[in-house]
Amino acid sequence: MDVVLAGTDSLWLLRKVRSEKDLELVATDEAPLAPTVRASNLPAIVGALPQDFRVIGPQTLLELASFSREARPCIGSVRARTIPGNLPPGAFLRVNGLSGKDLRIFVEGTALTLTHMAARLAQPIKEKTLTEQAAFFRLMSLASELCGTYGRDPTNPARGDCAWGVDPLCTALELKQSLVEVSGARGVHQARRAAGLVTPGSASPPRACLPWL
Repeated sequence: MDVVLAGTDSLWLLRKVRSEKDLELVATDEAPLAPTVRASNLPAIVGALPQDFRVIGPQTLLELASFSREARPCIGSVRARTIPGNLPPGAFLRVNGLSGKDLRIFVEGTALTLTHMAARLAQPIKEKTLTEQAAFFRLMSLASELCGTYGRDPTNPARGDCAWGVDPLCTALELKQSLVEVSGARGVHQARRAAGLVTPGSASPPRACLPWL
């Protein structure tokens, strides 16, 4: 069974893999099979994820991707995010090294990761708990991280230790080109704007901020 993490859970695992030598991200043009997640599958899915993955429950839902509204799993502990139909090749990355029998676990690639972060930041802007400038700064910082040689702590990205000297997930040009092919997704316009300002090859968060100083 293919399982595709989405949104914040996808970003958590993406960062986790970059900091763990026993885990590996595999770029593939092979699209995940449409997930058929049921309540009976959930313990196996959660059990295959790293031990420090957050606790899943009624108030802390697992974010999974669905490729159509009709195929969305209706499970109390799952929030299904519908993925837009127009996606670039390699829109998802397979995670190798997780101990899930008959499970293939995928995360969103760089274009979808940045797009979904942009969509997520729209809510605090609307609630006036974050300014547009501050939200865009966070988005640009994520774009620089995806194209850089460091990875933020998955559980505490703001203050936790970074992983240093990791391989970039993509180049700035590849990120921009991938976002051109994403359509119909909330946040894609802001994601494209951030990708256009990304610092190529950033080796640390301060270096990612240099163009803004």
